[in-house]
Amino acid sequence: MKHANADSSGVRGDKDVPWRGYLVRSVILWISIIFFVPGIVLLFSLARVDWATIALTLIWFVGIAGAGSWQSAWLCPRCRHSFQGEGNWGYSGKCSSCGLKAWEGRPPAGQ
Repeated sequence: MKHANADSSGVRGDKDVPWRGYLVRSVILWISIIFFVPGIVLLFSLARVDWATIALTLIWFVGIAGAGSWQSAWLCPRCRHSFQGEGNWGYSGKCSSCGLKAWEGRPPAGQ
């Protein structure tokens, strides 16, 4: 017999899995953005400015762009289209295609 909170796959809490991926992508993006300026200031103050320092700065910046692209490519769990829409780097809190609100459909905490 399936658990009352189990979905069709029989896995309890399976609805939470897609949102966990969204959370991971968002955290990686925001950490890379928040630590960019302090990290670069620290890098330039501790190391002499040369090609390696500039290259490291550019790599970090490309990493932020990559994290942003990865986060914006996350698919809506309802309609399987891009949650943020094509070319939209802003956050609206809902799917640009079907209108699913962020975190909607998750099981209550502790279940």
